[in-house]
Amino acid sequence: MSNVTGADTYARVARGLQRCVGTCVGVALTASVFAFDSPVWAILAVALASQFTIELVILRNYAVGMVFMTVTALLMVHMVSPEPASSLLIDRISMTVLGAGAVQSIVISLFMARRRRS
Repeated sequence: MSNVTGADTYARVARGLQRCVGTCVGVALTASVFAFDSPVWAILAVALASQFTIELVILRNYAVGMVFMTVTALLMVHMVSPEPASSLLIDRISMTVLGAGAVQSIVISLFMARRRRS
C-alpha cells in the first residue's frame, strides 16, 4: 500500500480524517483570501506560497499538507472558473466529507467482516 492511503485499516481511517480536517481548514483559509477580493497577483502569490508549503510538510504531516493543497487547488480553479467562489468552497467541503465518509465506511465494514470470520 502506498504512503498516501495507509498500510492498514487504522492508517486508512486516520488518513481519511486528516484529509477531511485539512480540507476544511484549507477551505476556511481560501475563504479568507476570497473575502478580501484580492487582485490576481495576490492570489498567485498565495497559491505559490501554498505550493511551497505543501512540498515542505506533506510527508511529515498529511493534514497540514492537505490544508495548503486545498488552498492551492481552490485558488487556481477560481482563477479560471466562472463559478462563484462560494460555490467552489461548498462543493469542496461536501465532496470531501462524502468521499472520506464513504471510504471509511467501506474500510470499516471490510475490517469488521474480516474480524467476524476470524
